[in-house]
Amino acid sequence: MAWSPDGQRIAYPTGGDFTGSRATLHATNSMGTGPPERLTSTPHSQGAPDWSPDGKFVLYNEVSAEADLHLWVLPTSGDRKPTPYLQTPFQESGGRFSPDGKWISYTSNQSGRQEIYVQSFPATATRQQVSLDGGSDSLWRRDGKELFYRSPDGNLMAVPVQSIAGGLQFGAPKALFPIAGSAYDVSPDGRRFLVLAPVRGPEASPLTVVLNWQSKLDRQH
Repeated sequence: MAWSPDGQRIAYPTGGDFTGSRATLHATNSMGTGPPERLTSTPHSQGAPDWSPDGKFVLYNEVSAEADLHLWVLPTSGDRKPTPYLQTPFQESGGRFSPDGKWISYTSNQSGRQEIYVQSFPATATRQQVSLDGGSDSLWRRDGKELFYRSPDGNLMAVPVQSIAGGLQFGAPKALFPIAGSAYDVSPDGRRFLVLAPVRGPEASPLTVVLNWQSKLDRQH
């Protein structure tokens, strides 16, 4: 799931399960009004969307007819024709735009295992490997000064990021704390994390999302 930069829309995959049915990308109004809009018409499964900071592109995973996983970009205006961002002999997934929209972090197995890489947007032949001992599920800090990812041993890692002439320079990854699963988010200042944690006990509590909550407050006054 990904929020548009203005907070007005949410892109998300729907459908898809272990029976082989495919997942498709949709977008809906964040206020809960109006029907969902289908974003793509491809016959293949898509997922893990991310919105560019200027709102002009949606980045997502797509499984090809050969069962390969690659990254595609969908313009949100004009002809809205999706084009491949990365389509190599390897598997690429989990693409995330940098806060300035000039870079994309993603997971690739081109080294023989999953690692985190960063490449410019639009794509060039130059890419940088950020993780050292495996990694997946990358996420940028809001100011672009850190890149987070999950290590194979279950730790959340932080990598310092510095802008230099002609690109980015990455520091040594540092383990922050153990993380269960791949779903997490980070506050704009990089000091707080929202993490899905295992529920202790026989039953899990439901997750409730309240839409248009401000109007409910207005009616109470």
